[in-house]
Amino acid sequence: MLLEVKNVKTEFKMKKGMVKAVNDVSFQCEKGEILAIVGESGSGKSVTSLSIMGLLARNAKVTEGEILFKGENLLDKSASEMRAIRGNQISMIFQEPMTSLNPVLRIGDQLTESIILHMKLSKQEAMQRAVEMLELVGIPSPSQRVKDYPHQMSGGMRQRVMIAMALACNPELLIADEPTTALDVTIQAQILDIIYRLREKLGMAVLLITHDLGVVAEAADRVVVMYCGKVVEEAKVEELFEKPLHPYTMGLLASIPRADEDKEKLYMIKGMVPNPMNMPAGCAFSDRCEKCMSICKEQEPAIREKDGRKVRCHLYTNDLEVIH
Repeated sequence: MLLEVKNVKTEFKMKKGMVKAVNDVSFQCEKGEILAIVGESGSGKSVTSLSIMGLLARNAKVTEGEILFKGENLLDKSASEMRAIRGNQISMIFQEPMTSLNPVLRIGDQLTESIILHMKLSKQEAMQRAVEMLELVGIPSPSQRVKDYPHQMSGGMRQRVMIAMALACNPELLIADEPTTALDVTIQAQILDIIYRLREKLGMAVLLITHDLGVVAEAADRVVVMYCGKVVEEAKVEELFEKPLHPYTMGLLASIPRADEDKEKLYMIKGMVPNPMNMPAGCAFSDRCEKCMSICKEQEPAIREKDGRKVRCHLYTNDLEVIH
């Protein structure tokens, strides 16, 4: 197993107290697999990825659990050891390429920085590697574009640069945090195709962080659905879309616009995500759930499993086994 996240809790220290942004999250990602983590804003999916990378804000800390990469706990690594892993064995594509790229440095200089650091190449060799990476992600005239500044490129091209930068040192795990946000549909499809092709070519695993179920259907092998810092469902993509188990997942799928359905009004999950400083008793989704029972308001559901599928819901108390 390449990546194992075990019972991880990540807390933020706020003026009014501690907030659990990630609360007892567990999942696995195998070599060569594309695993999607899905959820609304505030679900904890991005904090989960930053916990793996060791890039949390100063007021945040992983307080419990293990993050095993090739059997070694990343939480036990020193800052220097994590720097050697980041960008080398594990890389990340961030949400907004314009803010992730330095506006006053040429593209080539930004690409070669990690190549020189991790691959120990000369400046000339690193620049050649940068040109090869830009060509790999489909940027035309790469030997000329390495001389460009970020503002001279479109949003789609900048995102391709971010992918090239993330893959420059041949990582075994790529974390893609909302890689298609703010891009038009055509460019989205191209970016997803690049990630999919490079996964096949390089044999790397991809952790795809997104709120877009269309992206999940297009690219992922398995899906983890998060809500209020917890995993509420996990399944293969085909199983999740064919028969979602958790009411939250059902609501997410029902709210997707479909060309084959004549709806006057799109479905909307009622209510709002609860304030993490004031979580309700029992199930965090109970106030918004159309299938809510009395026990949902009183007791938090355990996560249960059957035939590789996992769900955290009282509806399946008699059907599935509790995971300890």
